[in-house]
Amino acid sequence: MAKGSIMRCVTLTVLVCGSSILDTGAYAFQVTALQAPGRDLRPRPPLSSLRGGFGIPGLGGKGKSDGLSLRNGGEKSPVKSTAGGVTTQSGGFRDKIELGVLIFLWYATSVVCTNSTKGLGLHWSIVTLSQLVISSLCGFVGIRLFGIVPYKPIANADQLKQTSLLAAVFTMGFITLNSALGMMHVSLVMTLRATEPIFTLLLSVFLLKSEQVTFKMAMSLMPVVFGAALSSAESADFRIAGLIISVVCNIMFALRGILTKRLKASHTVDNFNLFFQVCFLGALFQGACLAVSSLFVPVSLPLHRLSDISYASTLLVNGVSFYAYLQLSWVVLSRIAAVSHSVCNSLRRPVMCVFGSLQFGNPISPLNSAGIAMATLGTLLYSQVRLADGKSAE
Repeated sequence: MAKGSIMRCVTLTVLVCGSSILDTGAYAFQVTALQAPGRDLRPRPPLSSLRGGFGIPGLGGKGKSDGLSLRNGGEKSPVKSTAGGVTTQSGGFRDKIELGVLIFLWYATSVVCTNSTKGLGLHWSIVTLSQLVISSLCGFVGIRLFGIVPYKPIANADQLKQTSLLAAVFTMGFITLNSALGMMHVSLVMTLRATEPIFTLLLSVFLLKSEQVTFKMAMSLMPVVFGAALSSAESADFRIAGLIISVVCNIMFALRGILTKRLKASHTVDNFNLFFQVCFLGALFQGACLAVSSLFVPVSLPLHRLSDISYASTLLVNGVSFYAYLQLSWVVLSRIAAVSHSVCNSLRRPVMCVFGSLQFGNPISPLNSAGIAMATLGTLLYSQVRLADGKSAE
C-alpha cells in the first residue's frame, strides 16, 4: 500500500475510532450524571439469548428480549413485539440519530479493524497480541481513569479460573480469525464466519442441557451452509487450511459465548470489566505462548517498520478499532431489542465483504455474491426462528 494511501486511511480511521470511544464514554457519563438519590440508572445489559456480553451471540436467557431498552441515560422504555420482529417505542428524533450514528460507528470500526488487520501483513500471533494489549490499555483508561463504570476486580479463585478459560478461548478465536485473514480474502472469511450459529447450536446441545434445539432451528441454518459453499466455489484464494482454521475459529467463538453465559450465571460482572479482564489475561496468555513458540519456530518482529509513523499509526488504529467495535456492539444492544441487534449484526458482514473487496481488489463474482446473500439471509432466518421458538416455549 502506498504511503499516501496509508496516511489517508489512518487519518480517516483515527477520526472514526476517536468518535466511537467518545460516544461510548459520553453515553456512560450521561447515565452517571443523571443519577439521583434513590434512583438507580446504572446501565445494565438487557437479558438476551441472541446477543450479549461484548458482542457475543448466545448469551442471556432463552432467546427472548427482556422487553426493555435503555434510553436517555438508562431510563427504560417498553419494547413492542410485532410479527416481523421487535421494535421499540419512539424515543424522539435525537435518539434515532444517536442510534444511527452508533450503528454506523460499529460497522465502520469493524471494517477498519478487519481491513487493517489484513493490510498490516503481520504474523497472526503478533497482530493478535497487539490487539489484546491495546484493548487492555483502552479498558484501563476507560475504567480506571475516566470511570466509565466502577472497577470490579476478580473476586475469587473460581471466577479467576472461569475468566482465564474464557480469555484463552477468546484469544484462540482471534488467533484463528487473524490467521484466516492472512490466507484468504476478507469476503470469503466473513462468509465462512457466518456459519458460527451452526457450531453454537451443536455445542449448546452437549454443553448446555437447558438449551432446546428444534427442527426449525436446524433447518433454518441450511441456507447458511449453502451460502458458504457458494461463496467458496469461485474464490481464487480458497485454501483447505483456511477452511479448517475458519471452522476452528467458529468453534472458539461459539464456545466463548457458552463460557460467558456460564460465567455471568455464577458471578456478577459487567461487560466493560469483563472485556478488560479477558483482554488483559488474553494478552498474558498470548505473550507467554509467543515467547515459548519463538524458541522453536522464530517469528520475525518487524521492529524497523515501527519507525514508520504511518505504519505505527495503522497498528495503533487496528488495536483501538478492535476494542471499539466490540464495545460498540454492546452499546447498540443496550438501546435496541435483541432480535434487532441480531439483524444489524447479520447485515454487518456484507458491508465488511464489500469494503474488503474495494480495498484489496478481490473481485466478487455473481456466484460469490449469491453465497454471501444466502448466508446473510440464513442468519436472519435463524434469528427469527429462534425468537419464535423462545416465545412458544414460554
